[in-house]
Amino acid sequence: MLRKFSVFILVFCLCQGLFSCRKDKLLTDTTARLKFSADTLLFDTVFTTIGSTTRHFLVRNPYNQPISISNIHLAGGSNSPYKVNVDGSPLLTSLQNIQIRAKDSMYVWVKVTINPLGANNPIIVADSILFDVNGHNQHVILEAIGQDVWLHKPNKYILLSDGTSVPYSEVPCGAVWTNDKPHLVFNYLVVDSGCTLTMNPGTKVYMHNSAVLWVYKAGTLQVAGSYANPVTFAGDRLEADYAGIPGQWGNIWLSALSKNNTIDWAIIKNASVGLLVDTVDAHSGNPTLRLTNTRIFNMSVAGIYARGSTIVADNVAVSNCTQYSVALTIGGCYSFRQCSFADYYSTATRSTPSVVINNWYTDVNNNKWVRNLDSAHFYNCIIDGANTDELKLDSAQSATTHFRYLFDHCLIASTLSVFGNMHFAFDNLYNNTNTSNYPNFYDPGNNNLNIHPNSPAAAPNGGYLSNPISTDLNNVSRPFPPSIGAYEPH
Repeated sequence: MLRKFSVFILVFCLCQGLFSCRKDKLLTDTTARLKFSADTLLFDTVFTTIGSTTRHFLVRNPYNQPISISNIHLAGGSNSPYKVNVDGSPLLTSLQNIQIRAKDSMYVWVKVTINPLGANNPIIVADSILFDVNGHNQHVILEAIGQDVWLHKPNKYILLSDGTSVPYSEVPCGAVWTNDKPHLVFNYLVVDSGCTLTMNPGTKVYMHNSAVLWVYKAGTLQVAGSYANPVTFAGDRLEADYAGIPGQWGNIWLSALSKNNTIDWAIIKNASVGLLVDTVDAHSGNPTLRLTNTRIFNMSVAGIYARGSTIVADNVAVSNCTQYSVALTIGGCYSFRQCSFADYYSTATRSTPSVVINNWYTDVNNNKWVRNLDSAHFYNCIIDGANTDELKLDSAQSATTHFRYLFDHCLIASTLSVFGNMHFAFDNLYNNTNTSNYPNFYDPGNNNLNIHPNSPAAAPNGGYLSNPISTDLNNVSRPFPPSIGAYEPH
């Protein structure tokens, strides 16, 4: 009896051992992924004083088998301002072969020490922790504010009809921003109904990834820069490697029924859309936007994207946008004088024109709707780029709508036949077989749209304006008649 019981115990132990081995076998599937409690750690409490702060996140193994992390290390290496501790083990250079049991997790603690009072610091000090699992790399982004800034971080949410939420913060009504220190915007920053946000000369606005400045209906944005101290909108990565990268933030959104928006002497760069301008109040009699003395460049979609809006623009240069410099869609009313539009963005192939004008759209049910293009007038403007045709007139005709446009003393890259066309007056159209009429910019690939003295756009080739623009985008006096475009030659 004792012998039988001993055999039973032996078999039982062997079985338990086999099952335990099977259960404890490491997961080696190359599709296996760790789960993180956060994909980004933001250290936003160190931006007013010299100091440090600590954050943590969880690394989870969601599987029924243990998993091994072959390597954990900081992308920034030993020069990183971040110090990391993984479940009690300090991460000096790297940690190897860290196992997490089935359905278990571990803590990762991160500490950063920064002197945010150093004016030459980056706005965002970034790094990442890398996790190598079964030949696949995962990461958690680390971000700390490197300068003393005015921080605009969401504290409210809008619940959309599809159940998703949009995080946002609000600008106090009547707020006036100055150049005392930069403003750093996360997610959506809203100028609410009946409120005005004013930006004085030299104001610097840094937008985090996908951030949007949203001027809501009946809200107003007034950007009042100067030639010597323009107002600047840019991404928050100031390292040299990011200087020319488009799409680093969202847009400035002048949404439907926003009013009396003005932007003067501004620089808007490296976003998805520089200015997204929506439908105007048809009864107000005022444009959605008055835009003057402004440079917009390096956009992943468009410099100016208008949707049935009203824009009055003088002395504006838009360059190197992946799709459009200017897209005037769903009709509207537009005036552009002494403007230069040129797309020579070299890191992506562009099939779209630099300037497109249309008066229609299709809804979610694929129904086509046509709206009036009351006017799209271009006076003394350059429309140029790397493509042969940089102007597209996209009209959907209707018995009850119209499509009104005019180009007067413009220099346009196009193969359009305009002989006898009343919509083109004293314009110079050129193409790849007519290179002598190229604008002869200084360096359009690097957003320098200044023209040489021998340019066909140089004075006196521009037309007289009933209300002349006295200076160019370099604040240089214009002769009369002036040059074509935003710059006089030098």
